[in-house]
Amino acid sequence: MSRLRNRDKRYKNPYGKAKFETPDDDNMEGVTVLAIFAFFISCFYSITHFMTVDMGILGLFKLFCFMVGASFLIPIKIYRKRLTMSIYEYIIFNIITIAPIFCSSFFVLNNVFASDTYVESYKVINIKVDHGNSFYILENEQYKEKEYLRTINNSDVSDVKGSDSLKIYFSDGLFGLREIRKKEVI
Repeated sequence: MSRLRNRDKRYKNPYGKAKFETPDDDNMEGVTVLAIFAFFISCFYSITHFMTVDMGILGLFKLFCFMVGASFLIPIKIYRKRLTMSIYEYIIFNIITIAPIFCSSFFVLNNVFASDTYVESYKVINIKVDHGNSFYILENEQYKEKEYLRTINNSDVSDVKGSDSLKIYFSDGLFGLREIRKKEVI
C-alpha cells in the first residue's frame, strides 16, 4: 500500500522549472569557424617567420606559453557579452586562437619596427654538406649552439660566392629579438 502512495506522488523540482538552451541559442558556430581560420593563418605566419628570427625551438615554445598566459588575462565576461561561451570554450579559444594570434602579432611588430641592418662576419674553418644544406664551422666556435645561423641552403646559389667568411645581416627588432635579414658566404 505504501508503494502505491509513493508512486502517485510526483517529484517536484525545488528550484523551479529548469531552463535548457536549445541549439538555436548557441552563437559560437561562426566564431569557431573564424577561430579555425585565424589559428591556421597565424600558425603559418609564425612558423614561416620563425625561420628568419634568431630564436630556437625552445624559445618559440616559451614565447607561446607566455602568450597563452597573456590570453587568459582577457576576462571571460568580455566574450560573454556577445557570445554564449562556456568556460571550456573559453580555455580552448584562448589556447588555440588567441595565443597564436598574439605570437604572430609579436613577430609582426618585432619585424616592422626593426632597427637598421648591421653585419657580423666570421671566418669559415670547415664546411659540412648534408641533404642540400651547407653547415659552416666558424672560428672560435661562434654560434656553436645556434646551427640555424651557420646553415645556408644550397638552393640559395646567389648567397654563396666563396668559402672564406660567413656574413650574417641582422637587425634588432622592437622586442629585442634579432631578425636575420640575409646570409652570405664570401
